[in-house]
Amino acid sequence: MAIIDELMYRVGFEVDKTSFGNVNSSLKSLVGITAGIAGALAGVGAAIGGASMYFVGAAAKIEDAEAAFTPLLGGVDKAKAAVKELNKLGAETPFEFGDLAGQMKQLLPVMNGDINKTTDTMRMLGDTAGGNAQKLETITRGYTKAMLKGKVDMESLNMISEAGVPIFDKLSKSMGVSTEELFKMISSGDVATDQLTHVFRTMTKEGG
Repeated sequence: MAIIDELMYRVGFEVDKTSFGNVNSSLKSLVGITAGIAGALAGVGAAIGGASMYFVGAAAKIEDAEAAFTPLLGGVDKAKAAVKELNKLGAETPFEFGDLAGQMKQLLPVMNGDINKTTDTMRMLGDTAGGNAQKLETITRGYTKAMLKGKVDMESLNMISEAGVPIFDKLSKSMGVSTEELFKMISSGDVATDQLTHVFRTMTKEGG
């Protein structure tokens, strides 16, 4: 009974040596405490395992982004610089790294590989998306399409409009024309991409 007495003492129990029932009850309590500790340790282990998987996944996304940016930027160092800027942007916006990486991949070619200009444009487009990654992707596609063509077309504006941006109204007001006149100007190729960018800047500036 000396071992049992010692165990009971350590967990704060007084053992009644004349009552096996009390000893049995105390032992059950001790077993319960031990099981609780084991369960807690298992929970900690699971949490650590989950965190490890998260960091492994994040590292993989960073490696994928660097691999995608390297040919676009002409070198690993520039690719790493782009990833660094993406991490900063991700910390300042509600968008995930993977979402931002996809948009940067679209925009880098039309921004001539200028990382700062690209992240600045992403911030501008992200502000119009209201934190919605799917809307950001659609807006970026529409904006990039216009940039690639060198002029604004209806397909580009329709993409942006479908993402909830009142682009037709804002663009016509910015240019001082009616919506009907804007459509005619778009059809004749008279709306420059600079005008589209200006409208986005106006919408996303303070009070816009």
